[in-house]
Amino acid sequence: MRTLLAWLLGLAGVVAVGYGAFTPWHDGIAGTSVPIADLFTGVHDERAGLVTSIAVLTLLGAAIAAAGLLVSGIVLRAGAALLLLTVLVWTVQYGGVDGLQVGYWNSVFGTLLVMVAATIKG
Repeated sequence: MRTLLAWLLGLAGVVAVGYGAFTPWHDGIAGTSVPIADLFTGVHDERAGLVTSIAVLTLLGAAIAAAGLLVSGIVLRAGAALLLLTVLVWTVQYGGVDGLQVGYWNSVFGTLLVMVAATIKG
């Protein structure tokens, strides 16, 4: 029963993170346009292409987490950790949660679901 619950929560989390990567994070800017550099230099109004956007990290974390659902709990926890670090560091660089939009919140709650799934799966 724990395995089924972990699968359902993990799958829901991965889908939420994937959806969040393509919807607006702030000021109408989708995760596919937020530069990875914003994680290190602070959030600016600059735009990025898909390959250099924060969506790459969130989708990579989601893919690792999905693989972890199939393979092992350690891989699942690695994906959850990458998602958590990406979202937390970006939040700190943004300066708080005021003005954040649906894509960001989908990524946050999807990350939390993946973390709960990793905890349940063990």
